[in-house]
Formats: sequence, C-alpha cells, structure tokens
Amino acid sequence: MESQNLQNFPAFIISSILITLFLFYLIEGALNFNWMSSFGNWFLFLIYSGSILIGQVWVSLISVRRVKGKSNTILSILGGTALSLTLLVFVIF
Repeated sequence: MESQNLQNFPAFIISSILITLFLFYLIEGALNFNWMSSFGNWFLFLIYSGSILIGQVWVSLISVRRVKGKSNTILSILGGTALSLTLLVFVIF
C-alpha cells in the first residue's frame, strides 16, 4: 500500500501546483501572472500548494483501502483539493 502512495506523489505535487497556478491566475493576478513579481504572493502560493498537497495525500491514505489504481489517484486529487480549499476558506474567513 505504501508503494502505491509513493507512486502517486508526483501526480499530487504536479496537480497541486497546477491548481494553485490556476487559482492565482484568476484571483490574485486578475487574469494575468503579474502576481509573480511579489514575494508575499509567492509565500501564499506555497501555503496554498502545500495545503492542497497535504489534503490530496490525506485523502489518498484514507481511500487506499477501498479504492485501487487510477481511481484512487483521481479521487485523491479531486477530494483532497476540495477538502483543502474548503478548510482554507474557513480559516481565512
């Protein structure tokens, strides 16, 4: 079971970074990437990416017993992202 989670880890890293880039493109950059010039925005980017990554790994660890293969990866990416963003919204607001 551990090797399955380690195989999914690169997918989790890439998806968390891409999802965060998309969110920052929409929200922080006002449909551009000008947010990249500010150090403070990079700090927030790391917090968002890290929390999404943690959520994805957590959902993967919970669902690994019930769901196998690519379905586990997809479930972990979608469920972990939704869970992490929901928790971040509640913490921020």
